Amino acid sequence: MVPAAVLVLERLPLTPNGKLDRRALPKPEFKALSYRGPRTPQEEILCGLFAETLKLPRVGLDDNFFELGGDSIVSIQLVSRARKQGWIITPRDIFQHQTAEALAGVAKAVEQTVVVRESGSGELPAIPIIRWLLERRGSWQSFNQSSAVEVPAGSTREQVERALEAVLEVHDALRLQMVKDAEGSWSLRIRTVEEVHGLNCLERIDLSGQSGPERARRMEQEKKAAEARLAPEGGVMLQAVWFELGAQEAGGYWW
Repeated sequence: MVPAAVLVLERLPLTPNGKLDRRALPKPEFKALSYRGPRTPQEEILCGLFAETLKLPRVGLDDNFFELGGDSIVSIQLVSRARKQGWIITPRDIFQHQTAEALAGVAKAVEQTVVVRESGSGELPAIPIIRWLLERRGSWQSFNQSSAVEVPAGSTREQVERALEAVLEVHDALRLQMVKDAEGSWSLRIRTVEEVHGLNCLERIDLSGQSGPERARRMEQEKKAAEARLAPEGGVMLQAVWFELGAQEAGGYWW
């Protein structure tokens, strides 16, 4: 909440209605108080990116990103431009290391960055939305969200299955299973990747040669059938229907 700049004006510009004319307000000019140039190629890149992002002629190693007019939105632009130059930084890094010199100490080269993700598994209590559904009593087994995804023309079943397996590995909630104990209380169990490996959750429907209305009608039928196959108690949390439209035409699936 601290202003980045304070300007003293003899008078405030006003509109014909007597209100503040914001467009007529002069823009502050941000200038570095001193300059210490970069010493390494990495620091040179970051100083250049600071200047480019903040629209300044040059930025030194000691110049503070936020004192020169940077903010959270501009920091995201800096992250993107640094990535294109081969360096990975995060908005958090910029807030914690606000000069080019400090940021150079935590920036990582793209080829040196390895993302390691451990899949979550184990038991946990039912989350609030699930408890709310159970309290409503009625049918909740097929409550779902769906999305249409385009499949490139010429894709094979093996390729689509590998894509779905990758989704299952990354999204722990899709490996979820609802468990009911002897007292009637519900809890959740997230299965391991190994437990769901090879899970058959893909149906392939050939729609090649069918007209537009016929395709739409069949798609809606298969979508409802896929919803009916969902079974949280059995751990069936994902169903995909691949609509094959022909070798020359991109298809799609609901999931």
